Amino acid sequence: MLAIMSLVISLAGIPFRATAGQRSWSVDLNDYSLMEGRSEDGKTHRAEVSLAATNSVIAVALGNPPSMAAANGPADLFRSPWKVTLLLFDASDGKLKKKIGPWSCDFSFELYPTAQGNFLLLLRHFYSEKEDPGETLYLLSASGEELKKMDVLPSIIRSRPDWSKFLVSPGGHMVLLGQIRDDAVHYRALEADTLETKFEWTREAGSDSPGIIALSDKELLGFRGTKNQEKPRETDEERDVFVRSFDGPWHPLNTTLDANHRGRVGQGLHPTQLAFLSDAVLVGVHLKRNETDGSIVALRSDGTILSRPVIPKLPDRTRLTGPVAVSAGGRYFAVGFEHQPWISHLLLDVMTMDITFWDDDSLVLVCEASNPEPVARVPLGTDLRALSFSPDGPPTLAFISGSKLQVLRIQPKASTPSGR
Repeated sequence: MLAIMSLVISLAGIPFRATAGQRSWSVDLNDYSLMEGRSEDGKTHRAEVSLAATNSVIAVALGNPPSMAAANGPADLFRSPWKVTLLLFDASDGKLKKKIGPWSCDFSFELYPTAQGNFLLLLRHFYSEKEDPGETLYLLSASGEELKKMDVLPSIIRSRPDWSKFLVSPGGHMVLLGQIRDDAVHYRALEADTLETKFEWTREAGSDSPGIIALSDKELLGFRGTKNQEKPRETDEERDVFVRSFDGPWHPLNTTLDANHRGRVGQGLHPTQLAFLSDAVLVGVHLKRNETDGSIVALRSDGTILSRPVIPKLPDRTRLTGPVAVSAGGRYFAVGFEHQPWISHLLLDVMTMDITFWDDDSLVLVCEASNPEPVARVPLGTDLRALSFSPDGPPTLAFISGSKLQVLRIQPKASTPSGR
């Protein structure tokens, strides 16, 4: 309790403020069939969630297995057909506008907003006996109507069907699909609001062409490591980072930024330390983070530094975990931190002598790309499950912690942008 109190007190230095005429809100997703139950092995299994925010709608995708109690273990549970339901909340007051679905798919799915306020829902089908392995991409309107549906062929890894690479630009204009094969990776760049193919190319096996980890509406970000893997691991060594337009050559990004992936893919948390803010602007974390100051940087894709956000005094045992979200307009970004509670997670109940572990607290600093001073510091709790930024003006942060969906409107103080 003391650790929580000290964290809350420390967050008071940079408060978020609600926009005039609007308010922040929250809803309990347990009221909307967010399931949790125990299988016969005694383990608790929760619904999966994904989140996408626009200026008018906050969309939540809930994935539940048909019967958690009937599963005999985690393997059986994740091989069962899941049901995904889409909830559309009014962004201004949190009222439920519509409930859509369910769709049948695996436990893994993804949800993203588009530039025109629509939604992309990616469902995976690898365990269902009724459907061929692969993925289905839906383009849904802001009110949930199906605008277009696309079947995506699976990647083939070690002679078995697997997930294809799927990335959406922060601006919501472009989608990248990468089908991995034994002899090549076939890429397609699609327009998000039509799903029409705009660019198409192939990366041959054994090529030294960088593997793609992010995209803007006009450019691609890639890495080249010692093993040149398509799916880098957290333990991989330093990589060279490159940038290119969709139809141009690769150019090195001459700075030492962390290209490692962290986090859970498909659960609303950006799994990378490096992301596009807009067409030619990036935000990243330096590989060498011994000195807190200057460890985060906003820069152009030609390497020009725009700003180095200032990290204010944070609670002890707080570590930088990297950018987790950017706004669609590219003006704001959120940088994630984790606070390790008292006695390094370990708690001892002296009455019962039970030893339990206390999860890390998550928090984000919300920064403006042109200003080194953070505009807000927001605690996200100990069970962050999904996070999404709406477009600019002012920034709206939506996140799911435990069973609660929370939406915060952040009103930055008037300031003069940095000249850097």
